[in-house]
Amino acid sequence: MASAMAQDHMFALAAGSEVAGYRFGEVLGSGGYGITYKADEVALGRVVAIKEYLPNSFARRGSDGRTVKPREAKQQEVFAWGLERFRQEAETLVKLQHPNIVRVLRYFAENGTAYIVMVYERGTSLGERLRGANTLPNAELRALIEPLLGGIEIVHKAGFLHRDIKPDNIYLRGDGSPVLLDFGSARQAIGARTQSITSIVSPGYSPFEQYGQTVGDQGPWTDIYSLGATLYRCVAGERPPTALDRVGGKASMPSAVKLGQGRYDLALLEAIDRALATRAEDRPQNIAIWRAMMRGEAARGAGAHGAGARGKAVAAEPGATLVAGVSAGNKAAASVVVSEAGTLTPGPAGPPKKGRTILPTERVSGLKQQLTSVLQNAPPGRLAILAGILFAAIIGLLVVLIVLLGGRG
Repeated sequence: MASAMAQDHMFALAAGSEVAGYRFGEVLGSGGYGITYKADEVALGRVVAIKEYLPNSFARRGSDGRTVKPREAKQQEVFAWGLERFRQEAETLVKLQHPNIVRVLRYFAENGTAYIVMVYERGTSLGERLRGANTLPNAELRALIEPLLGGIEIVHKAGFLHRDIKPDNIYLRGDGSPVLLDFGSARQAIGARTQSITSIVSPGYSPFEQYGQTVGDQGPWTDIYSLGATLYRCVAGERPPTALDRVGGKASMPSAVKLGQGRYDLALLEAIDRALATRAEDRPQNIAIWRAMMRGEAARGAGAHGAGARGKAVAAEPGATLVAGVSAGNKAAASVVVSEAGTLTPGPAGPPKKGRTILPTERVSGLKQQLTSVLQNAPPGRLAILAGILFAAIIGLLVVLIVLLGGRG
């Protein structure tokens, strides 16, 4: 990890560089598609954080030490496509005003790339707080939960998803209040375009539906899984196994109830376990339902999973359109199309032609696949019994029809 960070820093702007009225300083962090700096806004004399678009897998810093450009000419298209996703993420964040969501001040283009200017938050990340095998006491964990739920609920009500909730993306201010950083929509869209699975998921924190080769519906339940995994890490002292390993039967996971019994509220532990269900439909379907679970309250007017209260799905079946970084209602949204094989391919820039939101009632192909799986895995004896019952039912219907027709004659 340290070597990867060092490599990213090789491409960073030199300390003291001035761009569009900002003097760049130390590197705060870096990832697959950008570098975040601490900087000074010269005119106002305030400290800010600035994220620069620099996807190191297909872009580099020019010989002038400032310009960002694709590594090869053939990568120009994907570079420009990712740059547009980066801009859309900035537009998303500007619209979200909440004390526990990172505040974006502005977006600007310079040096052949783009920059997002954010409020600089002083403190430490939850990831640092949990370094090693540390856990959080019940009272401290409870104090973090409601502010985070409130912030994420605002995101979902606006029609957006975070898509990358994990301890390293939750910052703890000096007063202990949390702030949610680094939305993952643009990163996920770029990862899907470049077929880089490491750019799409955060192992242990991303649910199964975020793995690109087996795409499922994404919605509020996707972020709920990630926050549930983060809370599990706070209780267990280690992150959950990857969703891929859990679904494939390669890893088991002790329940939060078992690991935290006697140290944490039972309702909270049960809510964490529900959030970590591998099947999306088995999780709480929105923040309001999950909050009620944590308080030990029954979800009003719905079943345990909030039947009839499922949020809007983003992505699903072959031919459906995924909207990257913005709400499905935004006509300027970028689209990614799901192929028959379940892989992601970029759609046209601008409004999708036939994109639609996949609702639970529309999952005909999903039900067909489930029925096929059941029939394939059923014991031969049980299939024989079912076939006999079906045959008897058909014969019975034929007898009734013959009697009715004979009566009319």
